[in-house]
Amino acid sequence: MELSFRRDADRLAGTQRGKGMELPAEVKIHNEALGMKGRDGRLIAIHPEGYFEITATLGSSTHRLLMPITTTVLIASEPEQEWDSGIEVER
Repeated sequence: MELSFRRDADRLAGTQRGKGMELPAEVKIHNEALGMKGRDGRLIAIHPEGYFEITATLGSSTHRLLMPITTTVLIASEPEQEWDSGIEVER
């Protein structure tokens, strides 16, 4: 199981292929066990041991959270920029 977490963490961090997410990144956090539905946070790191390191405001204080990759969904706060590929398709 640990190898799977390492592979997922490497992929999410962009170390295996393509461009990874730039860190730190502003995210929306979803985690059913903690009742988080779109809570604002900042992704600090993706650890190969299988967890996200996130900071989020809980109450009036900012806390560091270590959340399991398998049960946590993170969505980038800012949408991806749309770009024109410059390629025209001949019909």
